[in-house]
Amino acid sequence: MEFPRLRTPLDETDNYTSIAQTFISEEGVSNVRARVLGGGTAINAGFYSRAGSEYVRNVGWDEGLVEESYEWVEKQNAFKPYQLSPWSLAIRDGLLEAGVLPYNGYTLDHVDGTKISASTFDSKGKRHTAADLLRSANPDNIVVLLNATVSRILFNSPAQGINSFKHRKGNCF
Repeated sequence: MEFPRLRTPLDETDNYTSIAQTFISEEGVSNVRARVLGGGTAINAGFYSRAGSEYVRNVGWDEGLVEESYEWVEKQNAFKPYQLSPWSLAIRDGLLEAGVLPYNGYTLDHVDGTKISASTFDSKGKRHTAADLLRSANPDNIVVLLNATVSRILFNSPAQGINSFKHRKGNCF
């Protein structure tokens, strides 16, 4: 399957309606970052994979909760590709030709070698981002934290349960 809109966010950076913006890192490298809720999942290539179990243990996360979380996310945002795009086939074949073995076929697990994993694009080519997870979240038990300079937040539909607050400078959010 081809995803003609995959590059659109990266091609249209800095348009007022673009979900991506260019920036220059402290090292002077030009780059692109997402400027929407959903972050990088709104502009990346759509590859979904799980973290390795060793990593989960090393950072001290509850392995049972991590597994439950994976399953919750995967029901909504991770799709087994029914057909690989020419780009995906070229990457797979290139990795195998370069000796990145074994070939693991389709798996979500973090494994050595080459694999086919899930995509955040569904069978119709629609991208699903981290922001989509908010649809099935419990509004009484969710807090969204942003670490960004924001001049305003635009909602495309009335948001229920959103509490506004007054900033110390008097602006209402």
